[in-house]
Amino acid sequence: MLESSPSQLRDARPLTQSMLAGYTVPAVVLRRFSAAIRQKFDTVCELDPRILVILQRLDEFFAVVEHAIDVISSANNPLL
Repeated sequence: MLESSPSQLRDARPLTQSMLAGYTVPAVVLRRFSAAIRQKFDTVCELDPRILVILQRLDEFFAVVEHAIDVISSANNPLL
């Protein structure tokens, strides 16, 4: 397992924030994509219930990413 020193984490943080700050189009696309997945839950699960587990994990993942984008965006722009 790779370990990062605190200075490496500090150095990486501004890069991540600057990369995500102001990128509202990817956030909108991500939200639309995750909404489409949520809408397909019932149809797909009727075909194969095992897929429900995968879709639930994807939904959780998208929710975490959406939240991260919101937090980073609002931290860089308090008006959001």
